[in-house]
This record gives sequence, C-alpha cells and structure tokens, in this order.
Amino acid sequence: MTPFSALASLWLASASPHVEASVVLPDGRTVEALLSREDLDSGAPAVRFVPRLANGRGWDFGDSFARALHYGCTVDRPDVHDGQLTCAHGVPTVRPDVTLPDTPAAFVDANVPVVEPGGRPVTESPRFLLPWLAPVSGGMLLLWTLAVLAWRSARASPPLSVRAPVPVLIPVPTRIGLALITVVAALLRGLALDAEPYEQNEFTYAMSGFGHATLDGVLLDVNALAQTHPPLYHVLLFLLKPWLGTAPWVGRLPAMLAGAALIPLVGLLAHRLRLAPAATLLVAGLAAIAPVHQWYSQDCTPYTLNALFAVTALLSAVSALDDPTRRRPWIGLLFSAMGLLMTHYYGVHLIITTLLVLSVSGTPALRRRALATGLAIGSGVLLWLPAFVQGYLWSRGHSTAYQRAAGVYHADASLPADLLEALRLAAGAPTSLAWLAPIGLLVGLWAFPRRTLDAPRRALLVLPVLWFLSFELVNRGTFLKGLYGGYYFGIRYGLFLFPVVWLWCGAAFDEAWRHGSRVRRAVTTLAATLGLIGGAWVSLQQLLSRDKPEVAMATALVSAHLRDGDALAVGPAGYYVHPVAYYLAQAPDRDTLTINDLLATPTTREPGWLGVLSDLFEPWDRALQSAFVRRLWLIDHTQHLFGRREFSDRPSVALLAAVARAGFDERWRRDGHDVQVRLFERRPDWRPTAPPRVHFGWDDAAFVRRVAPPPLTISSGRRVRPGAEVIVVAPEGHAIAGLRLRAGTMPPGGHRAIDAAAPTDAVLHLKPEGSAPLRTTLSERFHVVELAVTLPGATSMLRVGFGLEPPGPGDPQPPEVILDWIEPVTRPLAAP
Repeated sequence: MTPFSALASLWLASASPHVEASVVLPDGRTVEALLSREDLDSGAPAVRFVPRLANGRGWDFGDSFARALHYGCTVDRPDVHDGQLTCAHGVPTVRPDVTLPDTPAAFVDANVPVVEPGGRPVTESPRFLLPWLAPVSGGMLLLWTLAVLAWRSARASPPLSVRAPVPVLIPVPTRIGLALITVVAALLRGLALDAEPYEQNEFTYAMSGFGHATLDGVLLDVNALAQTHPPLYHVLLFLLKPWLGTAPWVGRLPAMLAGAALIPLVGLLAHRLRLAPAATLLVAGLAAIAPVHQWYSQDCTPYTLNALFAVTALLSAVSALDDPTRRRPWIGLLFSAMGLLMTHYYGVHLIITTLLVLSVSGTPALRRRALATGLAIGSGVLLWLPAFVQGYLWSRGHSTAYQRAAGVYHADASLPADLLEALRLAAGAPTSLAWLAPIGLLVGLWAFPRRTLDAPRRALLVLPVLWFLSFELVNRGTFLKGLYGGYYFGIRYGLFLFPVVWLWCGAAFDEAWRHGSRVRRAVTTLAATLGLIGGAWVSLQQLLSRDKPEVAMATALVSAHLRDGDALAVGPAGYYVHPVAYYLAQAPDRDTLTINDLLATPTTREPGWLGVLSDLFEPWDRALQSAFVRRLWLIDHTQHLFGRREFSDRPSVALLAAVARAGFDERWRRDGHDVQVRLFERRPDWRPTAPPRVHFGWDDAAFVRRVAPPPLTISSGRRVRPGAEVIVVAPEGHAIAGLRLRAGTMPPGGHRAIDAAAPTDAVLHLKPEGSAPLRTTLSERFHVVELAVTLPGATSMLRVGFGLEPPGPGDPQPPEVILDWIEPVTRPLAAP
C-alpha cells in the first residue's frame, strides 16, 4: 500500500458504514462479517451483517445492506464485545433462517459490486465526506487567507510593469475570416453527429450523465467508473436529458459546442500574442480542420471542453502578462483552472505550467499575484480531493484490478513510435503521410519565433509540452505500468495541448514572414499549406466513413434471434460498461433507462434468456456454466482508434478459450466494423456438474435464473420472483423421484426488527417440467419440504419453475419467500 492510499484509507475508515467483527451463530459457529454501524449506534433490536467472502469483503457495497442477515436475541439486544457480535442474554436468532456454509470465505463474489436499485455511485450517500469536512474546510480557509495576503502585498509593491496594450478589437477582415472559419468548423463538427452509435469510452460518460434521477446521484457516481473523472461533463448531460433525451447526438452536443467555440477564442489568443492577421487565420484554420479535435468534438467525452478551458487559461495568462494590474485576467485564469480540473484531471498540467511561467516572469508584484491565484486554485483542488481519493481507492480494488488481471492494456509499447504517432495525430496527417509530421516539427523549430514572441510567451507554448512529455515518460514506466500492468497510448489525454501546437505553428509562420529569408518563407508556407490541405482531407474522410464500432447493428442482430436457452455475452471491456445494454432497449424506451439498466448486470430481463454476461461481473468460467444456456451469442468489441488497436487482444483470446472449455462450438459468425457477432451452441454431450445439495445464494449460479439477487451474486438465500426457475441434477447413475427443499419467508422488504408484525405465511407453487404442479405453505420458521414427482421415464436433470400465491382483494402484501437449499430425491437406474 502506498502512503497515499494508506492515508486515504485512514480518512475513509471513520466514515465507513461497516464495523468489522466476528459473529457467533445460533449453532455455535463463528464467521467473520461486516456489521451495520447504523444499527449498532441506534440500538436497533436486530443488527444487519454480511459474512466476509474470499476476497476479504462482504457482498454489500457502500451503505447498502439490502442483502444482509439480521442478528437478534430472544432477550434484550445483541452487542459487540471483544470483537464478537453475540447475545449477552438469551439465544441468538438470525433472520432469515438460512444455512450459512461452513466457510463463507471460500466463496468468491463477483468481480465488481452488483448494481442495487437506486444506482451505483461510489457511495450511496455523502457519508464518506464527513471526516473530510474539517480538514478540507480548514485547508480552503487557510489557502484563501494566504491568497488574499499575497494579493494585497502585490498592491503594496512597486508599480507593476505594463506592456504596450494590444488592440482589443481584431481588424474587420480578420474578424470576417474568423467568423467564416468558425462556421466551417461548426459544420464539420455538427454534421453526422448522430450517425454512429456510442462506443465504449463515450458510453461511460453517457451512462453516468443520463442514468441518474437526481444531481447528487450524478456527482456521487462520476468516480465509480473505470477512471476517477471529474463531474462537469456528466452534469451537462444530466441537465440536457429532460429537454433533449439520451440520443447519441445529445451526449455529443456539449463536446461539439465546445469544439466550435474554441475556434474564435484561439484566434483571439493568436491576436493577443501579436501575431499577424494571416498567422491568426492560420491558427484558426488549423484548429477548425484538425482531425483529432474534430473526432472528439463528435464524441460523448470531455476532451474538447478541456481544450476549450486550456485556451481560456492561456488567454488569461497572456492578458496578465500584458497588464498585471487588471483583475479580469486573474479571475479568468481562476475560472479556467477550475474548468480544467472539473473536466479532466490531466488539465492540471496546464495549470501548473501556466502558473510557473507567471511566477518567474516580470516584477515581484506579478509573481505575488500569480501565487495568490495559485493558492485560490489550490482550494478548488482541496474541494475535489475527497471524491478523487474515494474514487481512486474504489478503482484500485475494482476496475483497475480487473483491467490488470484481464490484460486490457498492451503488454509492450514503443515510446519513440508513440511520440511519432502523437506528432502525426497533432498534425492531422493520414497514416500514409505520417513522415510529414516530423518534417513539420523540424520546420517549426527552424522558424523558432525568437522575435515574434518574447521569453514568457514562448515559455507558455513550450513548457506545457515539455512538462507533459516528461510526466508521461515517468508515468508510463512507474505508476501507470504498476496500476494497469501494461501500456496505453491515448492521444485524447493530450488534447488540451493541441491549441499550443496550433499557436506555435502560427508563431513560426509569422516569424518566417516577418524576419525570415525567402527560403524560410517558402518552406514555412508550403508546410502550412500541406497541413491545412492534409487536415481538411482527413477530416472530410472522417465524416464520410464509419469509424466507431457497429454496436447497434450487432445488438439488433442478436436480439432479433434470441430464444429460450440463449445467453448474450459481451466481450471484455477496457472500460467499465458496454453500450449493448442501451441498444437492447427500444428507441422510445432509452430515455427512461436508469444507471442499473445501462449497466445491465447479469440477470434475466426478457423471457427465455439470461441477459448480458460480462467478465467484469463474473469470471467467464463461472458465468458460462449455467445449465439453462444452450446457445451463446457473443458480441466481441475490438475497437480501433485512428488506425490503432485501442486495447490488447488478450481478453478476447481468454474469452474464447473459456467458451470452448464450457462446452460450446462456434456455429455462425458475422463481422462488422470493429465488432464480431458469433453464435455458439452447447455440445450435445455436455452435462453440468452439480453438488449433491444446491445451496441457494452460494453455489447455485449455474442452476437458477429469474431470482433475486441475480444468480451470479453471492447472497443469503434467493428470493422467489415471478418465473423463477431451478435446474436440479441427479448424481450419475440415478434418476429423480422427488425434491427436498428448505425454504421460509421474511416480511415484505426484509427484516427491520425481529418481532415484525407483517404476515409470515405464503404459498409456494412448484412446477416440475413434465409433472403435475405442487404447492406448499411456508412460514417465517424455515423447514424442510419433501415432494414426490411423477416423471415419464428416467429423468436425471429436471427444470422446476416457482410461483407465488397472489394475495386476495384487500389482503396485505404477502411476505417474501426465501429459498435456502434444494436437493433431488433419487432412485438408482437399473443396470443395462
């Protein structure tokens, strides 16, 4: 554990809803468990607890004890003494009265916490913020106090030097040119905004922004995905949903508007840098046709917002250098920094380098104002720190752990190749003309703007790039490699530097035309022309092609052919969710989907199939063993981005191997763009291996469906839901002659107190396939029921349906029926 994670764990422990203790069961056994702190503190007559599983945690998540057991006493109430929950008086009682296995720690829970009704934020309440209130508030107060003192000391210092002002108004011809370029940029970004389905990365943002009913749900959920991403983009989506819905074009609209708004602002920034009108228009033109920037302007991700705030931060910094006495540039820098921090955490690089330049430039008064602004920005970092730490800790134990285990990232990478690729993408050169990018770099260095820009302004365009490259070089070889177990090249993380590249090109062009020789002018003009033509060509090709995976096509194809005995598996995701759940829903219903629906946990959502299985929720070898599955559909997502395979193919290889081990053979296949649809059928001789007694909630995943919680979740028994089914398997050489079942009831909604006054009796219907229906009455006192079945022939595998007696008119809500275990009553088969 790193010092950072140890400190974060210490802070969060005091806010945990859990108390760790051992629980003395009524039969004398002891199990390690997590207890509800709320129940212990309130003196409730029953204390909720969840046994610890093999990975050291319970099956609950956050503040939820929805699937907990309730521990009470026949006299007085239970309490914790010497690390044990027990009864000082009377006899312990556990509700529901299910049979816990001898070693709960031998059972492995799902890879990630299962989604519970109400959404899946990092924590289901702001409880985790409580221990942070005092230190964060005190730290913010201290930083703001120091900021005010630094600002006032600047006012008392000698007069600040003021550079000759730049005309605020851009010349009319340049303004007309900027307006036309902005229109072209808006068209490039707005056309075909809805032409392609969501891909994985953008769907993580769509899900979190569109999947919650309240704003606090959005704010608490943003760190529950694969990365600890700040909330601004999710909040924008949340605000758009009531007016426009959840269509892909709505999810991409904020990115498109930010991408178009950046064009006039980067032109204004070029003007404030005193570039000539031609160079100013060149900068705006490069921004307008930049293929990577256009791509992310049509993506449901925050990267163009990050680039937009980068431009406003640089614009504020340049204005502060021109006239440090004005407050507006410093306020603009403060808000731009907050925008960078709240959009994507990589924006912190530009904040640091901008403040460094301002801190070493000009007079001491200028440096003090830069210090004051930096302290104010630091208070904003403190405000976001608790959520970042919470998300970091959660991610280390879940998403990043999965990504490392599955091998999602590339095992090997070439840093020189990635640097050349970054140059190509920044220049917008197609793969076939990638060699033009390093030539363009040489031209830019040759026309170094020594006279066009002074030292501080050159530093604003050089230092962010050098800082970011150094950071990435160290990060790739240390933290990132240790966290993910591999390498990943993501040009989107550097998109905030693209305005710096465009401005450098404009400054180099200006330098050549103002102070260069004829040869330098000719070479620089040729490079600029090739850059504009090449970028425009690639951008147009992006509009005319379909580059995002055909998830919608694949989902429609599969859902049209699903039938009883089918399951749909989704290829391992590099991120935490997959858009197939969104496209399984009918178009009119998509706007009503919650985050639970979009995550699509492995559960039955339609008659006859198991739902979306994903290695994120359950190891494939367990998930594919369901006795109900006869045909397996596989949607394997192998995404490419700008001609590069985005993730490793190791997860797909492992998935196909798991499918083969589970007894499936491939029967049909269709390939789409970056998506493969395959149909597998179970081999006729395959037979599930069942324990002599199926223990519901523990070792029943392969033999149940349409139950609650979902089959692939470790739990304290299963609740019967309409259409619930169980497959019972007899040992080899035996036939099924009857069923032995232990079950009981609990009050509707679960036990809130041991002496609940709710009805306790319920009638359970059993419908063995090929036999007459059976029924039995159950009560809160669990008991064993043995039922004979009459089956034609020697049946060794039997499907049993479950149903509940509906309440009569005016009757109270019936209790919930909890299944504990089931086993077959068998007879030996006659020897041949």
